[in-house]
Amino acid sequence: MRKEFTFPSSDKKTTIHGFWWIPEGEPRAVVQLVHGMEEHISRYDGVAQFLNEHGFAVIGHDHLGHGASVTDDSENGYFAAEKGHHCVLKDMRSVTRMAEEAYPGKPIFMLGHSMGSFFARRYITLYPNVLSGLILSGTGYKPYMLVHVGKRLAQLIGKVKGDHFRSKLVETTALGSAPLEAWLCSDQAVVDAYRADPLCGRPFTVGAFKDFFRLMEELALGKDLNRVPRDLPILLIAGMKDPVGDNSKGVLKVYNRYKARDFKDVDVIFYRDDLHEILNGVKKEDVLRDVLRFLDERV
Repeated sequence: MRKEFTFPSSDKKTTIHGFWWIPEGEPRAVVQLVHGMEEHISRYDGVAQFLNEHGFAVIGHDHLGHGASVTDDSENGYFAAEKGHHCVLKDMRSVTRMAEEAYPGKPIFMLGHSMGSFFARRYITLYPNVLSGLILSGTGYKPYMLVHVGKRLAQLIGKVKGDHFRSKLVETTALGSAPLEAWLCSDQAVVDAYRADPLCGRPFTVGAFKDFFRLMEELALGKDLNRVPRDLPILLIAGMKDPVGDNSKGVLKVYNRYKARDFKDVDVIFYRDDLHEILNGVKKEDVLRDVLRFLDERV
């Protein structure tokens, strides 16, 4: 059963929309989904239903600037006027609290995809004793100086054009210029559906890119990583031809950073010839089985 909910965002003006996917019977645990850039949480309906069938309650929301959380077109791809990335993180914490209140004592896992995986990595450093495990889909690594330059570029253009301006230069700096078919998903039907979806592919504002680059600066510096329990289970999953993960090299850098910090339960799985959206790709059944195995072994 899918049930909609709303709550006030930490930006003090936006109403955030989200969904519960509730299984039959008492859930074994809760999985919180965190979606990626320029998409929305309803695209994860298949993932949520699969998890429901195996006894997991699922919760997820549309971030600021995304999906049903946008009521004015100018706010598409925009977070907030001040510390937008922290507003997104606080909203994620609000959703986790909903899970805690609905199912007290149940383990809560987080599955973040793409941009959502970067936010999830920062989330565990700010709220280090909340989750029972973390799954990172389609994540990557960018060195500090690269994201710092991107942030300064977005700041400069924002000062001239305003933070709601959409800059092709900043977008290309952050995401590259390859066509969707080259990176988004190995299933062409998913690419076509993405193109046809009015809630997908809405260009980010320079303000949101500035916030996202700030987030990636904090990740590159390993900010607050020492606060995270070393026994937190972490699974990284990615397509081997995913440019966001630098064709697996960037994902391995993230994995190796956790291992170097003495995290005890970290694993990485790559899917040969697959692209970015592995949860929707031609190998999605394999991916979902691996996700379920990770959850089963830790509930």
